[in-house]
Amino acid sequence: MIAKSPLLIALAGALAREPTPAPAPEPCRAGSHSDAARAWSLTFLLSRSSRPDLAPTDRPICFGGAESSIDDAQITLAANEGEAAVAARLGHLMVHAKDGLPFRDRDRRDCAVAIVEARRLETAAWAVERALRIDLGAPAIEPDAIDRVIAGYRARCR
Repeated sequence: MIAKSPLLIALAGALAREPTPAPAPEPCRAGSHSDAARAWSLTFLLSRSSRPDLAPTDRPICFGGAESSIDDAQITLAANEGEAAVAARLGHLMVHAKDGLPFRDRDRRDCAVAIVEARRLETAAWAVERALRIDLGAPAIEPDAIDRVIAGYRARCR
């Protein structure tokens, strides 16, 4: 017969309990936040658009800031427009995820070549966004949007 030691009883109780999982880390960087319901809603809108191939993503979708962006770690969507416009911007960013990011800091070494490539990639992404905005009923984007983005890339070269 096994003695009922308080130490053995406590140890058995500790082993029998389910471990408490650590809280999941916030997938978004400081200055942005996750919103699973909104990310799902935007992904759903894209999946029902003329470009459902742009809906899936392997990066977390985060919200915050004044401008939308994408990098290897996350997609950040500005929250200052309606859902259809933000879904169209998500489609734009997913074009970059598939075709390549248009400008990285390392591109400053040969800026002239990087700007030409960035214009090519941005032209394709903005064309998709324009079509998605029409498809989803979002307001049109400004005609000089690409020029403003390229000007930002040029400024990073200096």
